[in-house]
Amino acid sequence: MKLDQLAKLELFYKELGINLKEPLDFKSRFRMQKESFIVNEIGKLQIFDLISMENDYSWYIRGVYSQNIANAYYSIMLNRHVLDTIDIKSLNGEFVQTLKKVKEFFNKFKQQFKVKKGFGKFDDLLELYSSIIYFQNYQKLDNYNEIWKTIKKEKPHLKMYEKEGLIMFNKWIF
Repeated sequence: MKLDQLAKLELFYKELGINLKEPLDFKSRFRMQKESFIVNEIGKLQIFDLISMENDYSWYIRGVYSQNIANAYYSIMLNRHVLDTIDIKSLNGEFVQTLKKVKEFFNKFKQQFKVKKGFGKFDDLLELYSSIIYFQNYQKLDNYNEIWKTIKKEKPHLKMYEKEGLIMFNKWIF
């Protein structure tokens, strides 16, 4: 992976407020996986084109997971001293504009679902949203009732978000 690609990915995660300090805590790894998946699947930013790797998303204990995204994180950590010298914002204005749109998208998402800072609800909603997209795009379930039935089975802790899930399916799936 090229350094400028890693620098873009690092900026992407920083702009979304994901902590990239070593060691990476579970919440940050979780958000990296879910937010990367969501923006990739809804076409806001093609993550795998950005890092020149294949889309390798699969289903894991906490939902969608990509080993390539995890590997990219470790590459960022290994090359941090060099990446800190690359000013992506001045080198690639188009990418910076895309990041602004991605950030606006997640801000609208938080507003729609009344997410307050410091609460675990955002993580639950990211898990729910990415699960809905995964079951629709990868498992080819196109009926919300089928998707919801699968989510309740696979992720019983998300049952309390049935209303939010229906809104996501109807308004947030592109």
